[in-house]
Amino acid sequence: MLRFVMLCLMFGFAHPVIGIEPSREPTAELEPEPAWSVANRPDHFRKKRSFASPGAIEAWSDRVDRVEAGFLFVDGKHIPCPLEIKTDPETGQLHANGIPLWFDDDIGQPRYRRANAEPSRQPRNSQWVQRRLVQSLEGKRVVLAFGQRPAQFVDEVDFFPSLLNPDPTSQPFTDMRDSILDPELQMMVEQWLVSYSPSAELVEAAQVIVDRYDKVASENNAQIAATTTLSRLTYPMTMFGLIVGVYTFGHLMMTTPKSPALYPNANLLEMMSKATVVSVVLICAHAALDLTWTLLTSQAGQMREINPFGAQFLENPRALVAFKAIATLGACGLLIGLRKHRAAQTACWWMCLVCTILTFRWLIFSSMLV
Repeated sequence: MLRFVMLCLMFGFAHPVIGIEPSREPTAELEPEPAWSVANRPDHFRKKRSFASPGAIEAWSDRVDRVEAGFLFVDGKHIPCPLEIKTDPETGQLHANGIPLWFDDDIGQPRYRRANAEPSRQPRNSQWVQRRLVQSLEGKRVVLAFGQRPAQFVDEVDFFPSLLNPDPTSQPFTDMRDSILDPELQMMVEQWLVSYSPSAELVEAAQVIVDRYDKVASENNAQIAATTTLSRLTYPMTMFGLIVGVYTFGHLMMTTPKSPALYPNANLLEMMSKATVVSVVLICAHAALDLTWTLLTSQAGQMREINPFGAQFLENPRALVAFKAIATLGACGLLIGLRKHRAAQTACWWMCLVCTILTFRWLIFSSMLV
């Protein structure tokens, strides 16, 4: 019975840890790096100057990038994935699934190495545009192309809320419109979104993206609120922890488990029964402080719970409070009921000492975060 009580109390308390556990793998000895000069310096220190041959240019022109996930709209129509991005070897123009895409006027022009120099034979701009288009599609950006106007890159965090709710006065719609530099294209995109009827598959995909961003935003807001609350309550909780910890330590020093053989004339049963009740009250005070600190620091993202039982309830504060209350109050109730038994008195004394040590650990943990 007493072992069950001690297990309930131990599992009811949080065990915070800061940072990431270090690797346990042995590290190999580092060999001294050889001295190097200009002649033997590593390759990444060498200045690379490559001028592609016609064969290399043709090899690049034949390159096709396949994009499995992304959103491309051409003249108001959604082009579903997969997308095959390719550069025309003659004009340097990009094609997505055979559809031509236009960019800025200076894109595709040859890059000069210096003033009044011959242009490089390598189509670096075409490579850069194709790479930029692929990375934008794969990097959660929406590509909008209308007619002969240059294609625009729009963040999906602003585009998809505007697609689901095309309100020109909303903040996402305003941010998306302001990200387009061409005023005429702004009007085209606005008129298109207001009158556009997306397909069911596109609405479902857009809703998933919007829900993901809303979840991240709510988690960030909750973390900011918890950090603000923690910073405001750090000093009161620290003072409360110091007072309760010092008083508990003194109480434990004055009521250590005594042997009847050493004090034959003392009423140890009555004295230790009262001391057990006081110890139970102090255990509840330490448990309340531990619960408050656990909730605030976990919601603020400043701790990682290593208690396998308590870690399951961190995402649900109500469940954590219920688990803590059941574990602590249940064990304390058993200790109160068995307070006249010497084994219960000894177990209560030791558990009160463990709670005091845990409170001082919280004080150290809190001072490291200030």
